[in-house]
Amino acid sequence: MNTIRTKLLLLSLLITRILFSQQYLKPEVLSADKGLLNPAITALITDYRGFLWAGTENGLYRYDGYHFKWIGQTPGKAGIIGSKTIIEIEQDKDHNLWFITDKGLEFYDHKTGIITVYSHQLIHKENIPAEAFLDLYVAPEQTIWTITESRLLKMISGNVVSSFPLPQEENNPPTCIAGDKNGNLWIGTHNGLLVFDMNSEKFTELFSAEKDFSSLLTNSHVTCIYIDSRTDLWIGTRNGLCLLYTSDAADEED
Repeated sequence: MNTIRTKLLLLSLLITRILFSQQYLKPEVLSADKGLLNPAITALITDYRGFLWAGTENGLYRYDGYHFKWIGQTPGKAGIIGSKTIIEIEQDKDHNLWFITDKGLEFYDHKTGIITVYSHQLIHKENIPAEAFLDLYVAPEQTIWTITESRLLKMISGNVVSSFPLPQEENNPPTCIAGDKNGNLWIGTHNGLLVFDMNSEKFTELFSAEKDFSSLLTNSHVTCIYIDSRTDLWIGTRNGLCLLYTSDAADEED
């Protein structure tokens, strides 16, 4: 980790030039005439068959390239409950969908179309205050990692098996989570990054103002994280995009 370096990507001018120098076709608007009854899109993902799944403020829709189908029935039957906001959608290695809603965590079996609902109250143990889920990461071995305002939760088959308090000061909730192939979870916060080693189950703080590393990011408020095929991190902040070269550090350590 000592050899990790960051690079600020000043893309604004370049992107602006490219956008204005190219000609684009008029975008097609997919809305009510295609079956999308709620236009407020909150999450998107494509599955292994090429279907587009769109989370909205009123449940989940599946798009086959021609029409949207609202997936909204009752728990335990084919379909997913509607009338709730979909916050995030992830797909596991068996092509099933896991998604966070404003009511809790839900699992969609792509073979049966059956939904399993895990409410905040059912998931959290009695000694852990129920908190809304903010983001999730589905690990290759089917472990589900979710973050709340104060905790990182490890779940297997929808059941919490471990709970880890986030090492952070007050008024610094997490914003996003992503996992790499080296067994690390990267958690963005309002004040830098947390790295959680899934093997040792320990946290490391990066780029926080208190650690005097905030100047290495364009802004300490991390909004999103993307991990590419080299395991390098693209870090979106409130004031720009940064690139964290973890692959170079791993190569040097080897």
